[in-house]
Amino acid sequence: MRKSYCLEKFENYKTDEGYSLYIRGWYLTKNHEKLIPEIFSSDSLQLARITTINRQDVLNIFQDSDSTVECGFIIEAKLNNQAQDLKLVLNGEPVLDLKGNNFALSVRKTDFLYDFSLHQEDEHNFRVVGFATSISGHDLKISVADSRKRKIEQTFSILKDFKSSFYCDDSVKNSGFEIDFSFSESDFPIYLVMETENESLSIPLSMHFSRRQILINNLVVLGWSKLFPLWKANGTRFLARKLFRQELYTTIDEQSESKWYKENTPTTSELQDQTLTKFEYEPCISLVCAAYQSNLDYLRLLIESLDQQTYQNWELCLADGSIDNSVEQFIKNQYSEHPKINYQRIGKNLGISGNTNEAIKLATGEFIGFIDHDDELRADALFEVVKRINEDECDFIYTDEDKIDTKGKLSDLFFKPDYSPDYLLTRNYINHFSVIRKSVVDQIGLLRSEFDGSQDYDFLLRMIDVVPKDKIAHISKPLYHWRMTGASTALDPESKLWAFEAGKRAIQNYLDRNNIEAIVTDGPYLGTYNVKYQLKEQPMISIIIPNKDHIDELEVLLSSIKTKIRYKNYEILVVENNSTEDKTFNYYESIETRYPKVRLLHWNKVFNYSAINNFAVSKSQGELLLLMNNDMEVISSDLLEGMAANAIRDEVGAVGIKLLYQSGKIQHNGVFWGIEGGYHLFLDDAPEGPSYGHLKLLQHNVSAVTGAALMVTKKKYLEVGGLDERYRVAYNDVDFCFKLIKAGYFNVILPQYSMYHYESLSRGLEDTPEKLQRFYSELDRLTDSWYPFFKHGDPFYNENLSLLRYYTPRLRSEYEHYEKIYSARKKRDQDRLKNGE
Repeated sequence: MRKSYCLEKFENYKTDEGYSLYIRGWYLTKNHEKLIPEIFSSDSLQLARITTINRQDVLNIFQDSDSTVECGFIIEAKLNNQAQDLKLVLNGEPVLDLKGNNFALSVRKTDFLYDFSLHQEDEHNFRVVGFATSISGHDLKISVADSRKRKIEQTFSILKDFKSSFYCDDSVKNSGFEIDFSFSESDFPIYLVMETENESLSIPLSMHFSRRQILINNLVVLGWSKLFPLWKANGTRFLARKLFRQELYTTIDEQSESKWYKENTPTTSELQDQTLTKFEYEPCISLVCAAYQSNLDYLRLLIESLDQQTYQNWELCLADGSIDNSVEQFIKNQYSEHPKINYQRIGKNLGISGNTNEAIKLATGEFIGFIDHDDELRADALFEVVKRINEDECDFIYTDEDKIDTKGKLSDLFFKPDYSPDYLLTRNYINHFSVIRKSVVDQIGLLRSEFDGSQDYDFLLRMIDVVPKDKIAHISKPLYHWRMTGASTALDPESKLWAFEAGKRAIQNYLDRNNIEAIVTDGPYLGTYNVKYQLKEQPMISIIIPNKDHIDELEVLLSSIKTKIRYKNYEILVVENNSTEDKTFNYYESIETRYPKVRLLHWNKVFNYSAINNFAVSKSQGELLLLMNNDMEVISSDLLEGMAANAIRDEVGAVGIKLLYQSGKIQHNGVFWGIEGGYHLFLDDAPEGPSYGHLKLLQHNVSAVTGAALMVTKKKYLEVGGLDERYRVAYNDVDFCFKLIKAGYFNVILPQYSMYHYESLSRGLEDTPEKLQRFYSELDRLTDSWYPFFKHGDPFYNENLSLLRYYTPRLRSEYEHYEKIYSARKKRDQDRLKNGE
């Protein structure tokens, strides 16, 4: 029997006015029903502040696809002094019923207010992060103890300006803590202990169990029926790791990440070779850095990372806006003779933009690189930048990045796509490390203080105003290590909410100055945004739907368009192609009467999906074309507005949307180029929740979108020659999208709009020798035609990411698989030459 709910935190405080109630938890609903929490006292419904929240983590742990993702809840309520009972009801199910003594015991009798989370660093090392305070103001001691309540070895740190997700009191802000500790199984259970001179409270940290308990729990969660497919797809070691992990979902597998570092971190020999390399062009790179009350240990580590660079023509331009003279004395005492450091004490704090601008004014190099005072560069960072400048004569360069903790451990690899303008307008994915030609800075101007907090985001958006896309280079290596500290957005995005508001204003400013009709709103996660493009008018859309029999599916689609779509100016071209059933033709007799926007076209030649669509395009009246399969159903009522507003943008080629199976899992969220053609991203994943780079939910650029729901202007369709009729069934859409990229356009996926796609209902599966032969011949044509174009991989994926397991680091072992494919392809080509093909 599955666990259906959990009360993660329950507090009921006695006050002068009555009782102050706080409950946090989750409840798995059925059939994607909306979660409805209710609070009762004396059988009367109580007024409460109820917030439902996204808890994809719960759905992942319990492998539940039937519940709404908004299954989490936070309840804040007040009960009067007469209250003697309390009942919590979730979707009609009573889950908490306190009366009499049980209710009296639920009233707080301790002096502590707290909230914390426990993080597992590795098998034996843990970290507790949170806050704890004495409500009466007593001094408080916090520690971690073993099963005998003995304090264990630990490192305790105070977190200044700690921000809780659930409490906003000033006392919380000044009560943050972080405890690092390790333990053995004999220490269980572990307790978080809070003590004042009058009282103590011990809370068991019970979310982690012995390895045996974890194994048993995860076996139950996964279910035996899921073990074999997991093992078959990923191997024994992956399955074992998954079974012994307390948390079953991870954005990037830690073991693969660790292996990637071992395989791809430059060796001492490689770094030595770089120091001996001479480039034809060796520009000076001015690294600009604003210092403000800097942590001197981290500043030292930054300078050490610069001194270790294998390319040495650089300077550090350090502008200090600190209130005290600690940084100034540090530089004088430690680096006064350093030939590459240009230091200036500003005398006052000008803010992050003003301080950085002072650093830029110190720069004498041909290029400027932006670094923060507590981060580090990999030893080959500047070498790789100058190497790319020599290869491509680029004006702007950015690199991949990762994070570094306070102990120097690297993690959270972020392998970025190449320049992706739509993605850049939904989040600042470029971020660190960025290097720009000084002449471009002179052209666009310095950082703008009105965007402090997102001043770099505003700067990037002004950069793309003047730098052509072919002068923007991406280095697919994590050359920048972003420091994770308690108040840093690297560790806690909520620590700088004001910065994300500045980011929203920066995007809107970019859109306004470029006369782009669009509105920016907050995205699904902090630091992400939605850009909704506006239509000044409604251009006609020709929806093209090939059909052979399968009138039940076609009826579902036409009915959903008629009843759900609010866009008015469209036509539907149903292209009849060789139906054989009488009921189909009987259906056609009334179709144009029941659906006045439908026109019935007839294709009497042999089936060829590309030729059918090209034929329909020649008969269409719309400025916009929407290619669509007949086994679809509309979900989003504003589907056509959203797709059309993007398709008419000058720089956009094909526009796609998120498609879902009937089960609610993802069927399509964009297509990327792999070793054997095109692959659907996030296939069979949940439609909401965490994902690599938030790509499952954010609008971004992709190499291709499926022809099951593809919009493009007729002008661009004809410009690239429409669908290639050599692709009779498969890969015509992928080939078409690649042609649009080659013509200079960006293809876009819009995950905020969706349809159901009941895939393969109409054309069937590739289940006969003839179909398989045709399928593989079309695959061969695609790979032969486009492999040279994608020889460095998909520009919107990343060459460091696996083609076997999406969005995990690509390891050396994977290349053995590629070599087999290359060898087979080479042999095939040799055989073709022998046979004169």
